[in-house]
Formats: sequence, structure tokens, C-alpha cells
Amino acid sequence: MTGTPLLHGFAFSHNTRKVLAVAHHLGVAIELKSVNLLAKETSTDAFKAMNPNALSPVLIDGTLTLWDAAEIARGEALVAKAAPVLDRHLSDRIFVAGHNLTLADYALAAVLEYHHIVGYPIAHFANVLRWHAEVRDTAGWQATEPPWEQVGLARAPRTRALDIGQRALIPSDVP
Repeated sequence: MTGTPLLHGFAFSHNTRKVLAVAHHLGVAIELKSVNLLAKETSTDAFKAMNPNALSPVLIDGTLTLWDAAEIARGEALVAKAAPVLDRHLSDRIFVAGHNLTLADYALAAVLEYHHIVGYPIAHFANVLRWHAEVRDTAGWQATEPPWEQVGLARAPRTRALDIGQRALIPSDVP
């Protein structure tokens, strides 16, 4: 593998965002080649040559090509069932796995990033909102912010984690 890996992805895709945020967090350089899902660019023969399932993102690093064939079922019903569980789980921890940021945080936060657009019902879950703000405050998340203005979507409202007032639930002796 030589050179900088190339990620063919749509900046607004939670899967693309997850890959970019984790790469940034780990200090791994990845170049993003924008694929416009709205213009059906994944349906082209050239894209299908990279991923016959026509799904984004596709990571190419030298002769290695990786793509995710199993899109996880998601939607409002799934979030509605999972949000209360996640909210309880986050009641005594900053991040999903405890007090340190992990891949799980990026993966879940990427799915919830567009809750204000798709209407995911998380507004009543203070711990989820606090946690999501914590993840959004990380350098990896901020460095991979998609170009909202290019597609006419509204950026998610910016809320600092400490503004939500749930940090007091975390023991004060935790670093």
C-alpha cells in the first residue's frame, strides 16, 4: 500500500463521516473523493467497478479496496427503541464505553448526526444529547464537518456538552 488512501464517499453519509472521523482521530491521512448520492453517482459503471453493490463509501489504498456490503437497518423506529436504552447506559459515563472516546461513539454519533433533519425522536433523552454534544466537540468530528451549504441542508444546532447540564452525573474524580 502506497500513497494516501482515497475514500470515495458522500460527506453527508454517516458511514463516510464515521470513517473520516476515526481516521482523523487516529492521525491517519485519508483523501476524500466526493461522491454525490443525490446525483446517483454510485450507480455509474465506474463506481460499480469499485463496489458492485453501489454503496458508499469505498476506501482504496493501493491495490486494496474495502466497502461495506451490509448496511445496518436504521430509521426512526430503531432509534425510538434504542434511545431510552442508550440514555440509561450513558447516565453514568461520558462516552459509550466509559470515560474514553472509542469507535463506538463515532459509529453511533454518525447515525444520529442528522436527527434534526430526519426527525429521530431523541429530544427527550438528555444523556443522549449530552453525549452527542461531547462527540461533536471532538477534533475528529469537527475536522470532518460536511459542507452543509453545498447541498442546502441545515447544520445541526451547535450545543456544547456542558451547556446541557448533564456532566454533573459523571463522578468528579474521573479525568
